[in-house]
Amino acid sequence: IAAGMLAGILLARREAKRAGLSEDAVFDVVFYSLLGGLVGARLVYILVYAPSYYLANPLEILRINAGGLSIHGAILGGVLMGIWRVKKSKLDLWQTADLLAPALILGQAIGRIGCDVFGLPMDRPYFWGVEVNGTLLHPAQVYELTLDYLLFAWLWLKRSSTSYRGQIFVHYLVGF
Repeated sequence: IAAGMLAGILLARREAKRAGLSEDAVFDVVFYSLLGGLVGARLVYILVYAPSYYLANPLEILRINAGGLSIHGAILGGVLMGIWRVKKSKLDLWQTADLLAPALILGQAIGRIGCDVFGLPMDRPYFWGVEVNGTLLHPAQVYELTLDYLLFAWLWLKRSSTSYRGQIFVHYLVGF
C-alpha cells in the first residue's frame, strides 16, 4: 500500500508540473486525500465488518497493520478530504480531479498486490489458484490489479482527449 501511495504521489507531482499547476498545492491535496483515505478505509471497515468487536476492543481500531481496510471507505474519505483541500488551495476541482485520477488508480493497483483477500473457491485446479486453508481460491486481488492497470492505461491515454473537465475522474469512478 505504501509503494502504491508513493507511486501515486510521484505521478501526481509530475502531472501537476505538466499541467502548469503548483506542485506544492497538488501535493497538499494528495497528502490530505491520503490521510482521509486511510481514516475512511478503516472507519468503513469497522462499521461494516466488525462494529461490535471494535466497540469491545477500541485500541484495536489503531492497529491498521493487522488488516481491516475498505477501498470504498478509502475512496470516500480521500475524495472528501481532497475536495476540502482543493477548495482551500483555490485549485479548480475538476481539473485537479482529472489530474489525480490516473495517479489514484495506479496507486490502487500497486497497493492491491499486497492484499490477501481471495475470492470464491475454484471448481477445478487452475494453475493460478491460491490455496488457503486447503481450499483452492481465485486470486481476486490479481484480477483486480489487472483491471486497475487497464483502467490506468485508459485514463492515461484519455488525458489529452477529454470533452469536459471532470471526464477523466468520472471515467475513473465508473471504471472502478
